[in-house]
Amino acid sequence: MRGNATVFFIMLALLAGCADRPKSQDRPISSMFQHDGTLTFERRDSTILATINIEIAETPQRRETGLMGRPTLGENNGMLFIFQEEQPLSFWMMNTLISLDMIFVDAQKEIVTIHSKTTPFSSESYPSAKAGMYVVEVNAGFCEQHGIREGDKIVFQRSSK
Repeated sequence: MRGNATVFFIMLALLAGCADRPKSQDRPISSMFQHDGTLTFERRDSTILATINIEIAETPQRRETGLMGRPTLGENNGMLFIFQEEQPLSFWMMNTLISLDMIFVDAQKEIVTIHSKTTPFSSESYPSAKAGMYVVEVNAGFCEQHGIREGDKIVFQRSSK
């Protein structure tokens, strides 16, 4: 009987450990990138800094899910979040597996805030300093690598389907 009790407590401990895992592991992980268009980062004088392939999140459900649960993001891929109107924006990294650069952009497509190298699974709020209409998420360090900074612009184009 004593051996059965030991096995019972070991199994109970294992089950308790499983209950504490992050929620992102409870949903299927999608690493499929959906190519919806391209986005170019430019200086004010139209000098091109970088061009990426984008997945567009413009419905409430796609904006809410974003890049959650994805184990990787291609080097020249990103996600563009589009909102209906310019407003104060704030994102977090809950259930996001990879570190990102978050780029907040106003209605004139000017970058107003950059949060670099965000922390995966963090519930910390990453707000925009000014109202925004777009947010671009790329791999952590992308902005530093390409010299992208506040005041630069974005230009995006949807793929023809």
